[in-house]
Amino acid sequence: MKTNYMEFNRELYIYKLLNHKDNGKIKLLTGINCVGKSYFLFEIFMNYLLNHRTNRNHILKIDLMEQCSEQFRNSKNLINHIENKLIDQKNYYVLIDEIQLIDSFDFLHDNCSKLKNADFYVTGSDTRFFTNMSCEKCNIIEIFPLTFKEFIQIYKGKAENHLEEYLLYGGLPSVVFIREEEMKKEYLKIIYEYTIFNSINKHYKINKLIVMDKLIDALADNVGIKIDFTDLCDFINSTNQTITKLSIRTYMKIIKNYFVLNQIQSLNIKKMKNAYSPVKYYFTDLGMRNIRSRFDISDKSRLIENMIYNELRTRDYEVSTGFFSQHVSYPDRRIKRKHHDIDFICIKDKELVYIQICPSPNNLKIDTLMRSNDNAKKVVITNEIEPTYKDDNGIVILNLYDFLLNENILNEL
Repeated sequence: MKTNYMEFNRELYIYKLLNHKDNGKIKLLTGINCVGKSYFLFEIFMNYLLNHRTNRNHILKIDLMEQCSEQFRNSKNLINHIENKLIDQKNYYVLIDEIQLIDSFDFLHDNCSKLKNADFYVTGSDTRFFTNMSCEKCNIIEIFPLTFKEFIQIYKGKAENHLEEYLLYGGLPSVVFIREEEMKKEYLKIIYEYTIFNSINKHYKINKLIVMDKLIDALADNVGIKIDFTDLCDFINSTNQTITKLSIRTYMKIIKNYFVLNQIQSLNIKKMKNAYSPVKYYFTDLGMRNIRSRFDISDKSRLIENMIYNELRTRDYEVSTGFFSQHVSYPDRRIKRKHHDIDFICIKDKELVYIQICPSPNNLKIDTLMRSNDNAKKVVITNEIEPTYKDDNGIVILNLYDFLLNENILNEL
């Protein structure tokens, strides 16, 4: 499903591709449906190449969705076609859209690596074809919906005036440029149904689509809440449907393969080990979440948490939810073991950051960070319109908009 829309520069992804340019590996662009992978590859990235002295004759475009390219879904035909186009020793850039339609990605990889002057860039929407691809074979780059900073490029006025629209309709580029609210909702519904009933069902032949639908509804109502497969199983079975925990596990894997949802593990920060359960789920795009929750955004704090999670992923942080326990002495001399939760544990370039999220500085969440008693950078993100500052305990009270509008702020604190 493809759309055209006014161009965002999406400089982050240009930068990521340039880091891997001409390295002999396939550059694989993945992401949720309608996030703009095809447009980025065939318009933004191709224009970048042309503007930096690449001859148009040395750029090969192949869209496997087009009927005229159907023969190239056969990997042998595709390799032969590309070989015939390499008529000199200069560098060629091969851009292939919808690579999941090919019969053998492994065959393509093994043979394209032999074409020394061809640099491959491909898009794909289903990770089941790429799960065995290691970093040694393939550079995988996930394209995310527009960040809030990208989103407000088309608006005038203060950033805070546009937060609610972003929380409501998300950041899929093709949705952002629709002005009428009902049309936005209808288009999000089309994207959701195309993803579930066309893309997913076409490849996986789901026996109980209604169950998958209800599963996504349950997760939409529980964004950012720790949940396990038993909870989900009980909920589905209470709706007069029958499902097992094994089936839920299978369905969740499929949904994640199409980038609709992300799952994060619970990390014991004292042992630095993941707990198997419970986990949290966040939607890749808030509009996709809201189409399933009937656009109920009454609990705005959970949507802000989802937005912050997506922003952290865009900035290449590894994200978990954290917890730890410690013994606490009470005035009556009793000693009890107390459990503490941290919203996000973030790791990037070996730097550890603990993040708590709350509408205003919260003594309980600040106390939890203090009790963690380690050298991690500690941050509380609050959506009060106050400047960012560091308290007497060295904990940074970070204004939400400072966080959203400065992608490097966690490094600068």
